[in-house]
Amino acid sequence: MRKRYAFVLIFGIGVILSSLYLYRIHSIPLSEEKIIILASYYYDISYDYIVFLKPNNVYNVSFLRAGEGIIYRRITDFIDFNMSYSFGVSTYGDGAIRYVITLILESPAGWERTICNISEGVIPFNGKEVRIIEKFKINPNAYWDLIEAIEKETGTSSSKYTIKIVPRIHVYINTNVGLINEYYSPELNIVLDESSENGDIIIVSDGNDSGYKEIKERKIIYKNYLISQRYLSYFLISSLSCGLVYFLLTIIRSRPKVKSIEKTIGSINDILANIVEEPLSKEGYTIVRVSSLEDLIKVSDNLLKPI
Repeated sequence: MRKRYAFVLIFGIGVILSSLYLYRIHSIPLSEEKIIILASYYYDISYDYIVFLKPNNVYNVSFLRAGEGIIYRRITDFIDFNMSYSFGVSTYGDGAIRYVITLILESPAGWERTICNISEGVIPFNGKEVRIIEKFKINPNAYWDLIEAIEKETGTSSSKYTIKIVPRIHVYINTNVGLINEYYSPELNIVLDESSENGDIIIVSDGNDSGYKEIKERKIIYKNYLISQRYLSYFLISSLSCGLVYFLLTIIRSRPKVKSIEKTIGSINDILANIVEEPLSKEGYTIVRVSSLEDLIKVSDNLLKPI
């Protein structure tokens, strides 16, 4: 009997553990989505400039580099710009980079006029990196006649104008992991401000820009090993449950049967007599009053006394 109870305990613990295993295996999805980085690429554009000055009494030099001082428009001859653009990819690529650098004149009054294309070109790309260098000169005082003519036509007037240098760059490169088809248009602004607190000045904005992107692939990964583990969990919980039920039934069946009171009374019914009142004992004899002749015979047989 003790062995059966031990088996019940062992199989009970097994059922609990297999249930936990079944829950854990089914809580893990059979598939998951992963984002795989196949390649990366970047671009970087930077500007450097030198302001060449007319003879003046403000600075004791003929030119100013970027950040060396206030650029006064009336003593500025021209600005020499150097633009550098780099593009690189982490894997081999083949294609081309097309670019156009446009000069635009803009007024805060709302009008805008495209002056010209400063430069344009197509650079073949074959490898992992390419660099474009462009040099151009801007004369900020060359557009006052045009400004006056446009304001006369539009009826507008302003003390601040912007010369915009807009490079439009199209990158079209095939790689072994995908196509790169990107457009970039970082602007450089040259602001002519006639009424600033510093006087009639030129402000050159920071046109430097850079970026980083990745070529990605969404991939669904199937965890086939979980299928076999799920089947294993079914087998474990079913076999252990069957074992637990078997030993429980064995224990129940091996217990001694308890007869019911009806069956017990029925087995001794032949010697039981129905008495009318409590027996009366007197000296030397006992008086028993019964309800029928049959009960009297039973009492006589039990006492071994004649009627």
